Amino acid sequence: MKILFHSVKLYFYFAPVLFITSIGITILLGSLNGINALALQNFFDGIEDAVLTSMVNNYLYIRFFLLAGVILGNIIIGGIVDMLYSAMDVKIRGALTSNIHLKASRLCPTHTENPEIYDSILKANGSIGGISGIVKNGIFIITSFIPYFIITGWYLVSLRPVLILAIFIIFVPVFATQLFRKNIASEWHDKSAPLSRQLHFYVDAITDVEYFKETRHLGGYLYFLQKIKQTFKKIAKLEWKESKHTNLLNFYNGVIVTLGYAGVILISFHSLMGGHISIGAFAAIFTSIRMMFGMMEQGFSKVGDLSNGVGSAKNYFLFMNLPERNGKKMTADFRQGIQIKDVSYAYPNSKQDCVKNISLDIKHKEVIAIVGENGAGKTTLARLLLGLYIPRDGVVSLFGMDTKKANMQSLYGTSSAIFQDYQRYKMTLRENVWISQTKSDKDVTDAVTKANALPRFSSSNKGIDTMLSRDFGGLDLSGGQWQRIAIARGIYRTHDLIVLDEPTAAIDPIEETNLYNQFVNISKDKTTIIITHRLGSAKIANKIIVMDKGSIVESGSHDELIKNNGLYANMFAIQAGWYAIERGSDENGRKNCL
Repeated sequence: MKILFHSVKLYFYFAPVLFITSIGITILLGSLNGINALALQNFFDGIEDAVLTSMVNNYLYIRFFLLAGVILGNIIIGGIVDMLYSAMDVKIRGALTSNIHLKASRLCPTHTENPEIYDSILKANGSIGGISGIVKNGIFIITSFIPYFIITGWYLVSLRPVLILAIFIIFVPVFATQLFRKNIASEWHDKSAPLSRQLHFYVDAITDVEYFKETRHLGGYLYFLQKIKQTFKKIAKLEWKESKHTNLLNFYNGVIVTLGYAGVILISFHSLMGGHISIGAFAAIFTSIRMMFGMMEQGFSKVGDLSNGVGSAKNYFLFMNLPERNGKKMTADFRQGIQIKDVSYAYPNSKQDCVKNISLDIKHKEVIAIVGENGAGKTTLARLLLGLYIPRDGVVSLFGMDTKKANMQSLYGTSSAIFQDYQRYKMTLRENVWISQTKSDKDVTDAVTKANALPRFSSSNKGIDTMLSRDFGGLDLSGGQWQRIAIARGIYRTHDLIVLDEPTAAIDPIEETNLYNQFVNISKDKTTIIITHRLGSAKIANKIIVMDKGSIVESGSHDELIKNNGLYANMFAIQAGWYAIERGSDENGRKNCL
C-alpha cells in the first residue's frame, strides 16, 4: 500500500488532469457494471410478465433499451478508459525516465564503481513498467471494482442477504493469495538484474561495432556465444521458478473461484425454488455471477500484475532514496590554487587504498605532470583533484572550495577534463564538441582547429557538420582522430583547470609532445594537470609528480628528478631506449642514435 500510495502521488504530480479524469471515468465504468444486474432483472421480469399475460407492452421496450444503453455505455466507457490510461502511461514513463537520469546525475560518481549501486540503476530503469502497472491496476481495482461490488452487493442483499456471500466466497481468498505474488516478483527482479547486465554485455561483445572486429579476429565469438547461452539458462531457471510459484497460486485461486461460483448458483436456485426471488432475479443473478466470474478472471490479471508491479516498483523508490551528494554553492578563489592534505581513498568494496596519505600544493596557472606506472593511482588522484571523488580521509581544496562541502555545480563549473576513456558520440563533429558546454554560444571551430581535429577528414564530407557514425550514414574514424575530437571537446569547455588524463594514447610520441606544447599555450593563465605514462611529454611541466603504489615518491622539475637518479630517472632511461633508432655510425665507429 505504501508503494501504491507513492506511485499514485507520482502520477498525480506528473499528469493531474489525465489522472483525475481517468479516476472519474473508471468509477463510472464500475458503476455501469453494477447497474447491469438491475437492468438485467428489470428486463427479464418484463419478459416474464409478457409471457404470463401473452402481451408485449411499451414498458418492455423501454426496459430493453435501458439494458442496451447500459451495455453500450460499458463498451464506450471501457474504450475511453483504455485511451486515457494509454495516454497517461506514455507521459508518466517519460517523466519517470527523466527522474531516474536526474537522480543519477546527483549521485556521487563513486557510486558507479559499486556493482550494487550500478545494479540498482539498472533495476530502477526496469521498474518504470512496474510503477505504471501498479497505478493502472491499483486505480482500476479501487475505482472500478469497488463501485461494482457496492452496487452488486446492495442488489444481492436486497434480494436475499445470504447471497452477499457470493462476493466473499469468490473474491476475498483470491485477494489474500495474490499478495504472495509480490514477494515472488521482488525476489526475481533482485536476482535477474545482474544477470541481465551480464547478458547485455555478452551480446554487445559479438554484435556491437566497438567489439565486433576484435572479437571475430581473436576467435572469441564462440566463447561469448557460450556465455550468452549459460546466462540465458540462469535467467530461464529463475523465470521457471517464478512462473511455477505464480501459476500454482493461480491454480489455487481458480479452484476457489470455481467452487464459489457453483455455491452461489446453488444458493440462487434454492432461493428461486423457495419463492424468495423471481425468475427474472434468478436470471439476473445467474448472468451477473457469470459477469462476476469474468471480472474475477480480470481481477486475477490485475491483482497479479499489481503484485508483480510492487516487486518491480520498489526498485525505483529504493534508487530514488539513495543518498545524494549534497553541498552548498561556493565561489572559486583561483588565487588559492589546489591544496591536498593527507588524502587517502579506496574504491567501494576494496580493502586497499589506491591513494595513500597524499599532500600536494598546486599553484594557480601552474602546469603539473603526474607520472607513474599503471595502477600507481594517477587517474584516481586526478578525479580527487576535480572533485569527482570525495576523499575518505583528508581534505581536497579546489580553488578554495572543500570538495566535501561544495556542490557539484560549483566544482564542475571551474574545470574541464579529457579522460583516456573518452566517449564517441554518434553525432556530428560540431555536436561532439559542443556537448561539453551546451549553454555556450561560442563557435566550436576554434577548439577543433587547436586540437587539429578537422584536417584528417576526407574532402567529400560536410566539414564540421560531418556525421561521425556509419550507423547514421557518416564516417568511421580512427582512434587517433577520436582522441583529437575528445581534446577539442575539453578545450571548448570554459575552464580554469584542465586535466588531461592520458588522452593521447593513440597518437605517436612526437605528435603527443607537440599537442601538449599546444595545451600549454592554449591554457595560459589556467591550471593544467597532465597525466601521462610517456615521460618525454612531462618535461614541459613546471613540476612533475611521480607516483608509485598510491603514494607520491618524488616531485620536482625534469632536470631535478634526473639529477636525483631515482624512480623517475630510471623510468625515463628505460623509455628513452624504446625510441632509440640507429642512424648509422660516425667516423669513429660510434653509433648515432635518435
